Amino acid sequence: MTTGRTRGFTLLELMLAMTLVAIVSLSLYASLRVAFKAKQSAEAAVAPVRGGAIAADLVCKDLESVPPPTGILAGPFIGTSQAGAGAGSELDVLDFYSVGEDATPAQQTLPMQEGMRHIELSVRTDVDPPVLVRRITRNLLSTTNDDTEEEVLCRGVRSLAIRYFDGTNWYDDWDSTTADNTLPVAVQITLEIQADPSLPASQAQNQSTSRVTRTIPLACGRSQDISDSDSSTGGTQ
Repeated sequence: MTTGRTRGFTLLELMLAMTLVAIVSLSLYASLRVAFKAKQSAEAAVAPVRGGAIAADLVCKDLESVPPPTGILAGPFIGTSQAGAGAGSELDVLDFYSVGEDATPAQQTLPMQEGMRHIELSVRTDVDPPVLVRRITRNLLSTTNDDTEEEVLCRGVRSLAIRYFDGTNWYDDWDSTTADNTLPVAVQITLEIQADPSLPASQAQNQSTSRVTRTIPLACGRSQDISDSDSSTGGTQ
């Protein structure tokens, strides 16, 4: 009586199979590594633009709700042009009043509750890298500055340029107190952000920058050539 013998894999066959598995695994690893590096490069390239776009959209909401610069709680609309440290860099400041939430989102009980607030938009250069900040004062009747909240909108800001359109010309500065208490018809904001917002400014000098521009029409703006008024602002065509 004979019994059948089951034939197994030889050592050579096992070695060949393991070699093929190793080759396929290395190929998959190389492909995944290239894909992950491409993903990281794409995210690094998009991050500054995305951060700047979010900051610009937040500022747009504030400017779209600017009331006329007169009234009990309303105040002047003042934009000041300032030169930055680098060539062609600007660090403008915008001081205005807007209608917005009286309380922070975490403290708000009525989603539609709104009120007048004072906002200052500027770039802080006392930190490295520079940051775009929005200072909000919600209690306009307070006699102290303790109620002012500072919010960082964007990091790694190289330049903040703000222009004002009176219906005819663009201006670098605007002061409603010397422009017959009028608002500009539109405001243009241009942000320049370094490629890596986390790097100190000294290390990012040779980096490329991303630019985000928004033009916001003001609902209460009025067409007026302020060059004919007592304003001392400079116009640009």
